[in-house]
Amino acid sequence: LSVSDDVPAEDIIAAFADSATIGLALTGSYARGEATPWSSDIGILRFIQVQPSDEEGLYSLSMLDGKLWSLNTTTIAVKEASSSRPQDAIWTVPALRQTRIILDRTGELGALKQKADDFRWEVLQDPADRHASYISMD
Repeated sequence: LSVSDDVPAEDIIAAFADSATIGLALTGSYARGEATPWSSDIGILRFIQVQPSDEEGLYSLSMLDGKLWSLNTTTIAVKEASSSRPQDAIWTVPALRQTRIILDRTGELGALKQKADDFRWEVLQDPADRHASYISMD
C-alpha cells in the first residue's frame, strides 16, 4: 500500500505510529485518489485509546521529505459519538467513508469505517429535526 508513487505506507507508519497508536488512516485528496503535486497536504487521521487533552496533541502540521503533513489524533469512541449527532455526522460520516486505512492494529478502525459505509441518514432524521428547530429559534 502506498499513498502515492513516492510515499509508501511504511514511511507513514514509521513517522506517525507509536505504541499508543491503534490505527492510521489517510484522508483528503490522497485518500480519494485526487491528489496533485499542488495538493495542500497529506492528511493522516491517527487513532489512539485516550483522547489528547491539549491542542498540539489533537492536531499538528509537519514537513517530512518536502511534503506538508497534517496529523489529526482522536479515538474510535469520539468518532462514533460524533457519527450519532446530526450536527457532527454531516461531516464525520463522509470523512470516514473516504478514508483509506493504513494501519489497523485492533480491527476497530475497520469496524468504524464499515459503520460509516453502512450508515443511513434516516436514523438521524428525528434528532436532526430537533436540532434544526433548536438552532432556528435563536
